[in-house]
Amino acid sequence: MGLYGDDNGVTFCVGNGTTGGENYGVSVVRLRQMGTALMVTNHYTPANAATLNSADDDLTAGVAGIPGTGNIVSGGKEGPIYVLDNTLALKQTAHPPGAQDRDGLHSLAAW
Repeated sequence: MGLYGDDNGVTFCVGNGTTGGENYGVSVVRLRQMGTALMVTNHYTPANAATLNSADDDLTAGVAGIPGTGNIVSGGKEGPIYVLDNTLALKQTAHPPGAQDRDGLHSLAAW
């Protein structure tokens, strides 16, 4: 897994864990320094996060920026690539033929 940093903060994906409140398991999370503290400023959690967590299909591919767009991509063991905008809102879910269910996407460097 890798980190992605820009003027908005540092973005990364989280593996298995519970979601809701201040729990960000199976999520893409952005931290930003505010004063002397690191704060969660945005996050994206797939709608099926509980199912992904129970099947050990967490996000494992890290995050990468798409130059010139402000978008980032992430993915995981389930297979799809999530394209997120600058606020980490979902723009598109792509299902590349080489990353089928249970094969998963373990590294964006492979794509």
